[in-house]
Amino acid sequence: MKMKKQCGVLAAVRTDIGKVRTENQDRILCSPAAEFFAVADGMGGVLYGTLTAELAVKTMLVVAKEVRKNYIEHQDVNRAAEELRQGLEEVSNKIYEKGNCHGAIQYGATFTGVMLLGGKAIWIHMGDSRGYRIVRYDTKMRQVTVDHNFAQAAREHGDMSETEIKREHFSSMLTRYVGMQSPATADVTVTDTKPGETILLCSDGLHGLVKDSRMLKIIRNRKKPEKICTGLIQAANSAGGRDNISVICLKVMI
Repeated sequence: MKMKKQCGVLAAVRTDIGKVRTENQDRILCSPAAEFFAVADGMGGVLYGTLTAELAVKTMLVVAKEVRKNYIEHQDVNRAAEELRQGLEEVSNKIYEKGNCHGAIQYGATFTGVMLLGGKAIWIHMGDSRGYRIVRYDTKMRQVTVDHNFAQAAREHGDMSETEIKREHFSSMLTRYVGMQSPATADVTVTDTKPGETILLCSDGLHGLVKDSRMLKIIRNRKKPEKICTGLIQAANSAGGRDNISVICLKVMI
């Protein structure tokens, strides 16, 4: 894990295999130069989940660099957000056409990323990895992304209790992911960034085991991003560590 400073942002990352899995299928993208950061989680039960996560982060870094280059010319954050969305959807569609369109799903991964541009944050998302904002003096974490899984769909539909949702293991069944049936649909959200704000990206190996209130306490009690990452990984492993755990912590300085 390294901490890097670029353009007023401190960034730290950490990934951990957890206590149960024999392979870490999570992949992290950390590019302070492009101010683009992402977590991809290879889907369990598919043959090429890890490879999909690797393809997603490598290809999206190329996309992000092009988006930033274009932004320098047009200075339009909304246009940059649309370019980023189109980039992730194109990546997903190509993976689907390569490996998933002939029958059984063999490629799949989540992808949750954030690009910092002109005092804004562009969030790009498919799957159930998450992105959070923790604004200075807020008493709660703000979850920016919406989980793309059957559990969230059941909550929105409103005809099942939380007990029923957990019993059916709906949280592990994704409705959207990189490699999904074409045409893919990615979520993109633009938010302001504020001095002192913390941005957190994580795989479900963290948020699936550690409550938001516990994560917020760890974030508030540790000032440095690398210590926050370490504390969150430790909390997930203390809660059982049943999945790979990946965390990116960004501190907005200016």
